Amino acid sequence: MRKSNCFLMLLICLSPALAFAPRADAFTQSCYDEYHRGRAPSLDVKLDLPSLTERLIEVGALDYRVTVVLCNAPKRAVSIMTLGIPSSGSEVAVPEGRYVFVRPIWFREINGDSYAGALWILGHELGHFARGHFDEDTALVREDIVKVERETQSDYYGGCLLAHVDPDHAMLMEASEVVRRLRSGIKDQTYPSREVAIQAVTNGFEECGGEAEPSPPVYDATDSISAFMIVEYESFQPHPVQLGQHSYIGYGHRISEDELKSQSIMIGNRDVILAQGLSKASALMLLLQDLNLARDAIKDCLGGNLEIDQHIALESFAYTIGNDAFRAGKVCRYLKSAEYHLVASAMEADFVSRSAEYQGSRHRRDEEISLWTSAMRLQPQVIAANSARAFGR
Repeated sequence: MRKSNCFLMLLICLSPALAFAPRADAFTQSCYDEYHRGRAPSLDVKLDLPSLTERLIEVGALDYRVTVVLCNAPKRAVSIMTLGIPSSGSEVAVPEGRYVFVRPIWFREINGDSYAGALWILGHELGHFARGHFDEDTALVREDIVKVERETQSDYYGGCLLAHVDPDHAMLMEASEVVRRLRSGIKDQTYPSREVAIQAVTNGFEECGGEAEPSPPVYDATDSISAFMIVEYESFQPHPVQLGQHSYIGYGHRISEDELKSQSIMIGNRDVILAQGLSKASALMLLLQDLNLARDAIKDCLGGNLEIDQHIALESFAYTIGNDAFRAGKVCRYLKSAEYHLVASAMEADFVSRSAEYQGSRHRRDEEISLWTSAMRLQPQVIAANSARAFGR
C-alpha cells in the first residue's frame, strides 16, 4: 500500500557525482511552483524538450507521463519520482508523478542545439524509470542495483530510444559527442567511464535497430588533406548564416536553392533538416561529399595530372566558389589551355571580385595560391611532362 501523506522520491542525476539535496522536497516544490506559475527559466535553444520527451515515451511504449521542468536549482538533469507534496505556504502542491528537472545553462553547455544529444539525455533520464531503478510503492531508489549499473543501463536505454526515433548512424555519432563531453574526466567510480558509457550507448542504439557504423566512403587520397585545410581556416557554423548573396552551413557548405526550398540537406543517405543544425561530424561528412563534387568539376577542366599540392589548392578553390562557377571561370580556362602560370592570378582576382562574400577566407585563399605557386617553382619539369601526356604531345 502507498502512504498517502508522505513524500518519497527517486533522485537520479546525470552528474559525475550524485548529490542528494538535504531538502529535496523543498527543491522539487520550488521548481514545480515556478513551472506551474509560468515563471520557469528559458532553455534558449531551438529544441522543445517536452515534445521530445513525449516522442521518446511514444517510441518506448511507456504507459506513464513524464513532466519536464526547467529549473535553475539542480546542477544538471535530475529524474524525480514523487508520491506527491502538499502545498506549503505560497507554493503549490506537487502532484504525484514522474519528473525530469533540467538546468538550462548546463543543458546549453553540454548539448547546445544537438537534436540527437537532447534525445539521448532525455532518454537516459527516462531509462531510470523504465529500467525499474525505483520501488513503485515507495519511490525509493533500489539499492539492490548498484549505482554504476543503474547509470550504465540508462546510457544503454537512451541509445535504444534514439534508434527508435531515427536509426541513422549519424544520430549515434552526434549523440556520442554529447556523451563524451558529459562523461569526460569522471573520477567517481559509481559512474561508468566515458569509454564504457559510449559503448553502452552504441550497444543500445545498434541492438534496437540503429545502423551499425557504415563502411567509410571511398575518397581520393587528397580528400583528407583538402578537408583538413578547409576546416583549419573555415569556422564551423551549425546553423545557416548569410554571407553576401548566399547562405552557408557547416564548414562553408553553400546552401543551394533546392536545399533552401526543401529546408534540408542530403548527407550520405540521410536528409538533414536545416533547422535542426549540423554536428561537427555531419559537417565533416558533408565537406567530404562536397569535395568529391569539386573533384569532378576539376576533371572537367583538366585532362591530366598535377602535383598533389595543386590538386589540394584547386579542390579548396572550387569548393569555395561553387562547381558551376569553377567550370565557367578563368581558372578552368587556363587549366584547359595548360596556361598554369596564370592560375594563381586568376584565383586572386576571383577573391577581389567576391570579397564581400568571402569574409574570413583571405588566409585560405593565400594558402591555395601558395600551394599552387610553390609546386610550379619546385617541379616545373614534372608538371610539364604531366601536361604533355594529358594533351597527347
